[in-house]
Amino acid sequence: MGFEIVVAHYNENLDWLKDFPPRQIHVYSKGNTAAIPCVQHTLPNIGREAHTYLRYSFNGVFPATGIYCNDRYTDENWNNMRRDYNMDLAPWRTQGNHILITLQRPMGWSMRGINLMSWLEETFTKIRQYSDRPIVLRWHPGNWKEFPNYAHLLAKYNATISPQERHITEDLKNCWALVCHNSTPSAVAPIEGIPAFITDDPSYSQGGDIANTDFSLLENPSMPDREQWIRKLAQCHWSFEDLRSGRCWAHMRQWVV
Repeated sequence: MGFEIVVAHYNENLDWLKDFPPRQIHVYSKGNTAAIPCVQHTLPNIGREAHTYLRYSFNGVFPATGIYCNDRYTDENWNNMRRDYNMDLAPWRTQGNHILITLQRPMGWSMRGINLMSWLEETFTKIRQYSDRPIVLRWHPGNWKEFPNYAHLLAKYNATISPQERHITEDLKNCWALVCHNSTPSAVAPIEGIPAFITDDPSYSQGGDIANTDFSLLENPSMPDREQWIRKLAQCHWSFEDLRSGRCWAHMRQWVV
């Protein structure tokens, strides 16, 4: 039976994890690097838990199936996130080298029954129809044990693999475009000014409103205005302080009937 261990870490002792397979241990750390073999995810230590934001909805997780209570929005959530994460929309990038493919989990709920290997080969083929740029493949953090099964596709399409320990922000450096099915990187890349291409119905992706779906545009991607999109996206993200104060519920209760 497969399993994964996910640990939120600052500077605590993690020796109790030493007997578990390193690739099945995911440590999200805001402090020192974990002193054990594991999949390390380094996060900024902003200083208080109120800086952690989660997305909330009623009745479903996809934008197409859930009620995210964000068709009416203000600037407040986006301004709070800009302040807490010291972030903003980067200008659209007009230079870059590689195309980054970010994989989702095989047979995961977000793939909705699509075979991941078939999806990847079809996606490689679409990209190569319109671009000869280098392709970098980023594995889902929980899917590294599947990597050997896909090695033949990397060789066939002359793609390279992003190292397991590399953060996605490193893969986005010098990236021309990002490709995924429908997952979170479709929103992360446009925030960084990188056009995203998705293969799913846009209504199932958080980046769907501004993502490209026509791969013939790979070398000339659409770069729409993102101001309305980012405010709408931020409206369904709430901090722990928003939960404690009741601000989140005061907004979402308007959709309760």
